[in-house]
Amino acid sequence: MMSDFELEISETPSQDEINVIDNGLENHYLALGNIEPRNQRNITIFLRDEDGTIVAGLSGSTYWGWLHIDSLWVSETLRGRGYGKRLMEVAERQAIARGCCQALVDTHSFQALGFYEKLGYRAFGVLDDFPTGYKRYFLCKTI
Repeated sequence: MMSDFELEISETPSQDEINVIDNGLENHYLALGNIEPRNQRNITIFLRDEDGTIVAGLSGSTYWGWLHIDSLWVSETLRGRGYGKRLMEVAERQAIARGCCQALVDTHSFQALGFYEKLGYRAFGVLDDFPTGYKRYFLCKTI
C-alpha cells in the first residue's frame, strides 16, 4: 500500500540519488545470473578554441559493449567543416579501446539524420510526432 511511502518528483536529483536507482537496477539484473555487469563509463569530448571556449562537444557512455552517444553539438560557425565527424571518430576509437563493438545514437528529422548515415549508421527505428510534425530516429553501427 502506497500510504506508507512518499512520492517525490525532482528535476534536480543528486548524483547519489540517481546512483541508488542505477545500482538497484544493476543488482536486479545481475541477480538473474546470465547478464554481465554494465561497466558503464562516461565519455565526453570537447573541442575548444584558442581561448578555451567549448565550440563543439560530444557526450555519451560505454556499456555492455556499446557506445551510446547522448549528445553531439558543433557551434553554428563550425558546422560543415568536419568537426562533428572528428568527434564521432574519436568517440568510436575510445569505445573500441574499451571493448565496444557497436554504437547507438538517436536524432530528429530536423537535426542530423544524414550526418549519421554518412558515417555508416543505419536507422533501426523511428517515432512519429516526436515532437509533433517531426520524427525521432534511432540508429546503430558496428564499430
